[in-house]
Amino acid sequence: MKNIFFNFIEIITTKDEFKYHYLYFNNKEQLDSLREEYPNIDFIHSNDKIYFNFGNEEDSVKKISDLSDCILRVDTDPYLILKSLSRILLNTFWQAQDNFKIRYKKGGIIKITLLNKDLSNGKFKGLNIYRNFNLHFIPLYHNSTIQLGFTVSSSLHPKIIWEIEDFIVHNIEIEESEVNEKTGSILSKQSTINKLLTHFGYQEEYKKEVDHLSTIQNEFINILSFVDDYLKTPISHIKEFKHSIVSLNEKDSIFPSKILKKPESYFYKGNHPTKENSFQQRYKIKFNKPFSFDQFENRILHLTILVPKNNRLDVSYFFKDIQSELIETFKLRKENLKYKAIILEDINLQAYINARRQFVGATDLVIIIVDESHESLP
Repeated sequence: MKNIFFNFIEIITTKDEFKYHYLYFNNKEQLDSLREEYPNIDFIHSNDKIYFNFGNEEDSVKKISDLSDCILRVDTDPYLILKSLSRILLNTFWQAQDNFKIRYKKGGIIKITLLNKDLSNGKFKGLNIYRNFNLHFIPLYHNSTIQLGFTVSSSLHPKIIWEIEDFIVHNIEIEESEVNEKTGSILSKQSTINKLLTHFGYQEEYKKEVDHLSTIQNEFINILSFVDDYLKTPISHIKEFKHSIVSLNEKDSIFPSKILKKPESYFYKGNHPTKENSFQQRYKIKFNKPFSFDQFENRILHLTILVPKNNRLDVSYFFKDIQSELIETFKLRKENLKYKAIILEDINLQAYINARRQFVGATDLVIIIVDESHESLP
């Protein structure tokens, strides 16, 4: 038996219920006005109310009229309490904007980029690599109890640090779309990063560096270090608040686990790979035929491809590779493969939904091609 490191950091508090004050929500202007007048208080909008806790500002906000009191409980209002606790816990990052970049993402995820350390140690001219930490404050439901806390994931954040003048000096062409209109700084687009890497011949070295920094082992170590250095250590000042957070606790032994034996692989007519035939799985299938070969040998397979109009030519080459793989690896017959391309005039979600109605129940496999711009969607 082994234990999995469960990616949930529990927030241990001094009590299970908290006193809040609230106002009825009228409009966004009302909420903005409160936040501007009392910047040290976190006003939380939920449904028809604005909740807040005075903290150390009780005397200065007594002039707010129409206040009511309420009790929020961990077992009934975990998300509201977590919103407040997250602001308190992350107070460190708002106080040091120069070292951190903090952004709210959809779904309640908070992305923090540590800008105080270049992970590549200056190896790449004009380019630094930083680390993002994505915090998702959610309750954990376990054994009929509710525990407050958050999950943490990590990703890399390459950032171009050169100005336009540096690119000009090194004869690297910059397009207008690669420049921030408001600040004049260079946007850290992948295409622009590739220009730097190609110009200085860093491609291979950069790939190795990114692969090393992205390993599960590195992510695990960095997540624990981030929680210890930036959340656990500053926790002492939080005790000034009425929401007393006692400590943070990694839930590393909630779920027992077993290491399962590697499954056996069986191919056509029950063939089992011998030592002489122990190459990688894809070639094993090609060499032995797939287990379900009889079911597909004489069957007509209908494939549908959804593709934006601008990507039509690129997809034709892509499909040739797919077709070749199906024929060579899975031993399907070329004449049994029938495909239909649905060309999308637009790349918005509705265009994909409308196209879906054209193939429901009439295809065996659907290949959906998305546009490069979709990469930024949550």
